[in-house]
Amino acid sequence: LIIEPGVEIIFEGNYRFDIFGKLIAVGDSSNYIKFTGNGNQWMSINFADASDDISAVEYCIIEDASESGYEPYYGAINANQSSPTIKNNIIQNCSKYGIYLYYSNSSISKNQLSGIGITAIYSDQYSTSTISENTLSSVNNDGIIVLGENSEIINNTLSNIYSNGIYAQGNNIKIEQNIISGVSSNGIYLSSGSYFSIKQNNLSGSGNWALNVE
Repeated sequence: LIIEPGVEIIFEGNYRFDIFGKLIAVGDSSNYIKFTGNGNQWMSINFADASDDISAVEYCIIEDASESGYEPYYGAINANQSSPTIKNNIIQNCSKYGIYLYYSNSSISKNQLSGIGITAIYSDQYSTSTISENTLSSVNNDGIIVLGENSEIINNTLSNIYSNGIYAQGNNIKIEQNIISGVSSNGIYLSSGSYFSIKQNNLSGSGNWALNVE
């Protein structure tokens, strides 16, 4: 399925968009694709394990979403054993997770996430993800959670985060060149694991510690 720039997809109720093949939803910087409700909250966009990793969601506005209601589709955009490209999107006013990765190697870059009810970007222990150049604000839990090995969290900007800016657990994780401010708990929280690379991060305005190593 190809969705052209400028298209609006309006969910007239508590419905979800499940992908079992290839989805190319690519707008451009002056003509976004929009996924929204009609004054109501809808569910989510779900890339199933049968979806094509060539799939892409770029230059889209995803707003007023929640979750699918079943495991492991807990966010507005979900990748279950699939690795779509998620880039240059605006994800806003979503009541659960913003982006949720399960067994995924997706690249998550240059997205703007705000008004997120739980965590903005979640990457589970089976995922190896690259999370870069995203802007996160007004997040009601942790900004970014990464639990898998060999992941990268680079050059993101986080502000007004209710819990930890970045929560990481696992081995060989890079956390570099991020700007984190206005977090209620820790700027960066390293729970467990080894061989973290923590470089050139700018941390300010943390309620607890700028860097907390458990």
